[in-house]
Amino acid sequence: MTRFLLPGLVVALAFALGCGGGDTGPAESASSRTAEGWTLFGDGDYEDAVAKFERAIELDNSYAEAYSGLGWCYANMNMLEEALDNFGRAIDGNPHETVLADAYAGSSPVYRDADTRPAHFDSAAAYADSALSIDRFYKFDYDTTFNWQDLHLIMAQSYFQLQEYGQGTQHHHIECPRITYFTGNSGGREQVCLISIPGQNSFNLIPARVRNITTNH
Repeated sequence: MTRFLLPGLVVALAFALGCGGGDTGPAESASSRTAEGWTLFGDGDYEDAVAKFERAIELDNSYAEAYSGLGWCYANMNMLEEALDNFGRAIDGNPHETVLADAYAGSSPVYRDADTRPAHFDSAAAYADSALSIDRFYKFDYDTTFNWQDLHLIMAQSYFQLQEYGQGTQHHHIECPRITYFTGNSGGREQVCLISIPGQNSFNLIPARVRNITTNH
């Protein structure tokens, strides 16, 4: 009798485990949620992108790219402490070079803008230099308006604030940091630096918008 029941049991199990289970779709992963986060980031939808990156971290709390994504979102939302915290987690995750360069590059302007203490300008310059050491023509794939030239400018601005005018490496050289001009009616002052960009023979006049500088005239 048992011999005749076994085929029926096999069919029932197959139905329960296969056909009867329905189509559950592709498996959720940290990688897929991070990709969705970057799509939202590119659309400027930072809050929804944050939710995707956070979900990716719930699925894999060692997924460095999701932390980098959170860092970039928070930086664009002007939540600078949160941005630095997540960039730090991305860097600590020892990711591959592309993610590491993105985390370094994102940290640089946040350190420049987060505080006027010298240590922050030191960090801004150091992180820019670290990103450039990975890719000297760095560009951020999810916002290509931010690239290696911005990192050079951040280094110049940071050394200007630190009054380290003699800092001249293959990355940048500040030629005349004391030139100033005035804009608007607010009394604000912008600094102008002549910066030599690698691969170019001429100096470039670039406005270095340095925060918290006011005139005393």
